[in-house]
This record gives sequence, C-alpha cells and structure tokens, in this order.
Amino acid sequence: MNKAFVIELISILVTIALVLGLFNPFNFWMPMPTHIAVVATLLVSSTVLGYLFLKQVREDEREQKLRLFSYQTGYMLGITMLLVAIIFQSFQHQVDIWIVLTLIVMFGGKLCALGFHHKIH
Repeated sequence: MNKAFVIELISILVTIALVLGLFNPFNFWMPMPTHIAVVATLLVSSTVLGYLFLKQVREDEREQKLRLFSYQTGYMLGITMLLVAIIFQSFQHQVDIWIVLTLIVMFGGKLCALGFHHKIH
C-alpha cells in the first residue's frame, strides 16, 4: 500500500466515524460544546478529504480508469441511498428537504461539469 492510499483511507474512516457520532447511536448525551467540536472536526476532515481527492496525480491509464470507476461507484451509491431515503420518507409523508436538495445539487453539479467539459472541448 502506498502512503497516499493510507492517508486517504484514514481520512475517509475518520469522516465516517464523525458522521456516525452525530447520529448519537448509543444514546450518549452530547453537550453543546462537544457537539460543536465534533461538527468542526467533521468540517476539517471532509475538507482534507476533498483536498486529497482533488490533488491526486494519475500515473497511467489503468490508474485513471480505476479512479474513475471508484468515483462513479461512489456517486451512484450516494444517489441510490438518497432515492431510497426519499421513497421511504414519502411513505411516512415526511420528506426531508435537505435530502431532496442534496440530490438536486448532485445532479446539478454533474450537469454543470458535463456542460463545462463540452464547452471547453
């Protein structure tokens, strides 16, 4: 394993742990200062993760194809989970607007990137 992969893996695991901690799965009372610290740490870790994603240097075509596949898989799984959440909540007649907005932003970002790519090339 190379160093960049290990750093990326650790960043992903820290971000996932922080997000799960916000759900309070063990019914642990979290005072407001602790909650703010967890949110701030989550923002920093997700910023580091975004930086790591953007600064990746591709070495050859095989690695480019592997990274593209992993991004596409993550994108599709994210969309699938958001759609499942919207469908599940719609049966309860309580659709959370943030889930809908997140899905719209994901689709909009993809459309903007495609339009920008076609305009340049």
